[in-house]
Amino acid sequence: IWPLTQDNFCVSLSRFVFWVMVLSVKCVLAYYGLISKMLSAIEKLHMSSYHHAREIGVVGTLLNPVLGRDLIEVAALWGASFFLFLADTQLWHILGCTLLGVCYVFVQRRGHVRSFVTEDSGAKIPERFAAKVLPFAPSGATRVPVV
Repeated sequence: IWPLTQDNFCVSLSRFVFWVMVLSVKCVLAYYGLISKMLSAIEKLHMSSYHHAREIGVVGTLLNPVLGRDLIEVAALWGASFFLFLADTQLWHILGCTLLGVCYVFVQRRGHVRSFVTEDSGAKIPERFAAKVLPFAPSGATRVPVV
């Protein structure tokens, strides 16, 4: 619909590095948190192993009542796990953006972490509003009356 905007190389590289870091952390934690748990759950359920399925073929596996049932159960378990893996990508994106934003604020404040933690930002709203917005307000006859 709209033409693509051109980004410089540093912006593209930083986006690429950000997504590589977010997805790598997500995949490592998914392996230890989700995949290993699924493997142990399938092992505890005593489902059929499919290493001998080559001997009877795919049709034989599906026609065998025990192997067919276990195949459907394993597919359902792994399908739900894969859906959860994909669904939490938004969560990991938000966590990554939050960490990136905090780092950006600390760099912007040049390391003044103490003022970031201890200052009351709500109490400084009137002062900041007056300094940032009111100098640009129209004055005189063009001013809009405040009711």
